[in-house]
Amino acid sequence: MEFLENLSDSLSPYKDLVANIATTMTIAQLMTPILLINDIRKMKTTEGISIVPFLGGAVLCTLFLQFGQMIGDPVTVKVNIVGVLLSLFYLLAFYYYTPIKEKFSVWSKIGGAFIFSTGIILYTMYEDPTLVEMRFGMILTGLLYLVMAAPMADLKHVIRDKSTESLPFPIILMGFIVSFVWLIYGIILNSLFMVFQNIFAVLLTGFQLSFFAIYPSTPKVKDTKKKN
Repeated sequence: MEFLENLSDSLSPYKDLVANIATTMTIAQLMTPILLINDIRKMKTTEGISIVPFLGGAVLCTLFLQFGQMIGDPVTVKVNIVGVLLSLFYLLAFYYYTPIKEKFSVWSKIGGAFIFSTGIILYTMYEDPTLVEMRFGMILTGLLYLVMAAPMADLKHVIRDKSTESLPFPIILMGFIVSFVWLIYGIILNSLFMVFQNIFAVLLTGFQLSFFAIYPSTPKVKDTKKKN
């Protein structure tokens, strides 16, 4: 696309600056689960807390690391190496505080995530080199959107209660900022995959943020009637 190429040429002098911002913001986003791990540490149990978000982060970072190596982008590789290491820490901490009766279930889920990631990586090694980048990118995009769209499950409650209390504002806001920075970086790299992926991510998180402008973040006060 000629327009994308021209925009890439205009922004290319800022490549290092945007790369540094993208790296810093993404690592900050990857560290947000530490807050939940700290809550688990205080409770000394993982009861009532799902391992799925931690597994999702581990799988995404592993696959994005593979994608970074595929396109030869050191920024993507560096960020996701940090992400993989942090994800391993989160999973180990989660397992440590998991009740004994549930440890096998945790191991089985970790094993399933490992098999899934390994299968996708093996696919990238044997797929047609002329097709693998786009197809692998589509798989990554689908997985990323599933993770980012998770708060959408609560939107019916937000609209019903006219309150955004159930939506994680810091996580959504950070997702919006990080997606926007990576969109700019994708334009600089002239990568159609990164551009389209992050355009939709910006729109998705922006749509979620719009509810904070419509509804308050405090619980809806329900009217109560006194009975004589």
